[in-house]
Amino acid sequence: MMKNAIYILMYSLLLGACTAEEVVIEPVIPETMEVPISFDLSMTGPATRAFLPKEANVRDCYVDKVDVYVYSRPEDGNYMEGNKRDGFTYRSQVTLTAQETGETGEGQPRYTASGVLSLSSGYDYYITAVAYSQKQGEDKLFKRGDNNYLMQSCLELTDSEYKTPEFFFGTVVHNERDTVFNYQDVKNDKQTSLTGWLYRGVAGIEIALTNVPDSVKKIELLADTIYTKVGASHYDDFTQAYAEQKCNDYSRFVLGEAGYDEQEGIIGESVKITDQDTIFHIVGPNLLTNICTSLSLRITGENGQSFCRLRLRDTDGHDMPETRSIPSGGGNGTGIILGGEETPEYPEEGGDGEAEKNPYQVCFKRNNYYQISGNYDSLLTQKYVLRVTVNPNWDMDVSLPLDKSEGSTE
Repeated sequence: MMKNAIYILMYSLLLGACTAEEVVIEPVIPETMEVPISFDLSMTGPATRAFLPKEANVRDCYVDKVDVYVYSRPEDGNYMEGNKRDGFTYRSQVTLTAQETGETGEGQPRYTASGVLSLSSGYDYYITAVAYSQKQGEDKLFKRGDNNYLMQSCLELTDSEYKTPEFFFGTVVHNERDTVFNYQDVKNDKQTSLTGWLYRGVAGIEIALTNVPDSVKKIELLADTIYTKVGASHYDDFTQAYAEQKCNDYSRFVLGEAGYDEQEGIIGESVKITDQDTIFHIVGPNLLTNICTSLSLRITGENGQSFCRLRLRDTDGHDMPETRSIPSGGGNGTGIILGGEETPEYPEEGGDGEAEKNPYQVCFKRNNYYQISGNYDSLLTQKYVLRVTVNPNWDMDVSLPLDKSEGSTE
């Protein structure tokens, strides 16, 4: 009987020991908070504004949407030293809509894109933003790349002709300076808000042809080389677009067009008719950069189509503008800087002189605007050369080489 009692006691002790080890760990529920984010899209000060009177810029800017991409990483991870973007993965997206919110100091309408982001404890954050025009249908022209790692993030063109939105890109900051910040940093900031500068990430093109005969119904501007993807983790990615597409048979890529509307007797905005002249004006095409391509025209007339490849030359320009500074004043968030960031210029080395230029090739640089003009009467002659005016920052004339891409070593 005593032996049985001992066995029962030992069994009970063992059973109790096993039960004690089965400790239930309660899951840690992360703390969350809503943080306001705001972009003033008509920022005053030395920065050029996104919404200007029509006569004050080379072409209108229609930005009305800002996609905000939120990336996060565990705050206690082991990340590459000195690499602020290491370890971040895609978390969520918020799309902000521009609203008119009063006037600027110069009496122009003020447009602000505002909203809130949800942040969770235990994480670092890195947030990017891409602005574009839904009104112009640009939201249908691109998508965020499938890769969820920040360092491999990209924007991908989806249109069959690879038409490009007028992208503005920026990195959201906390305390007006920190591109990487922690949940606790934001929580401890009593006046917390997130802001960011948005810089133009594309090159723009327009072409105006005078003396167009009545027999011409439509003129299309085509490129033979297009980049279709661009990195989206840093503004410098927009000088290194990739995924090249090439076509040399005049079938693609249509950058833009001008011509008569299909309804008989109605003239669209792309055609201007006066007593002395008929002008076809193509405004709106953009390109991901830095890209070198030839340009062609596909001309549709009463008797079918004809084609010509454009010969181009620089125009005389003015001196480069003085370095622009970023406004340090207050305001609700920051905004869009049409002029982009300053990029240092370095003289090219080597060689005994300038190599012969390719008269059919233009190298398009980020945040430069290319205005092409010419006389249609002379267009189809083999020796005729069109004029190109290059406007860095899209608002002034500066002579730049057309056949050498920014950063090119060839």
